[in-house]
Amino acid sequence: IKINKDIQVTTPAQIFREVVNAAGKIKRDIIIRQIVENIADGIQVKQKTEIKMFLKPENLGLVIIKLEHKNNN
Repeated sequence: IKINKDIQVTTPAQIFREVVNAAGKIKRDIIIRQIVENIADGIQVKQKTEIKMFLKPENLGLVIIKLEHKNNN
């Protein structure tokens, strides 16, 4: 019988840290996806100088985007 001495034990604190990290990444991905979708929708409708952002769930925080247009004629 061969015993593996390289067994790694995961503590509850390590699991909690990993869950927090995963939740943060998911939150960032959701925010980025919603911002990109809102910008794409705004461009498809018509040329705008303002795009309203609707992030859900509401606890994701405030997002501010500044758009500038330069006339290159």
